[in-house]
Amino acid sequence: MTGFKGQRDIIVDGKGRVTIPTIFRDPILSECNGELTITRHLHAPCLVAYMRPEWKKIESELADLRDGSVQYATIARRILGFAEDIQVDANGRILIPRGLRTRAVINKNVTVVGLSTLLEIWNTELFEEASVVDLDTTDPETIRITKLLRL
Repeated sequence: MTGFKGQRDIIVDGKGRVTIPTIFRDPILSECNGELTITRHLHAPCLVAYMRPEWKKIESELADLRDGSVQYATIARRILGFAEDIQVDANGRILIPRGLRTRAVINKNVTVVGLSTLLEIWNTELFEEASVVDLDTTDPETIRITKLLRL
């Protein structure tokens, strides 16, 4: 699977459709015939879109984790309960379901961010706010990831 990277700012039309930027659209069309699954992000005020084969892996892995715990039920409800299968249309657009648009405050201006196996779809203002939040450079996880990235 092609890894997504980069970001693009785009406009949502009056019907809630977003034209997927070519940098992301080409691999989506060639690798999964334009079939995506979109859902809410677990921690951030944005949406996440996966190519359908990647989403099927996630669904399977989540099913394997099912243990009856409150934590599992809450996470599954938030992720699976909002998931929608969508298709890139002939004009390279996706229709973001109204409930997901409302939950992520998706209005006119969005930023699409490629993060390897998924795309995040943000309200541009919220993305800009999230992008300036400082990381705790003493946090062990931040240190681990920073080393991994050779920063």
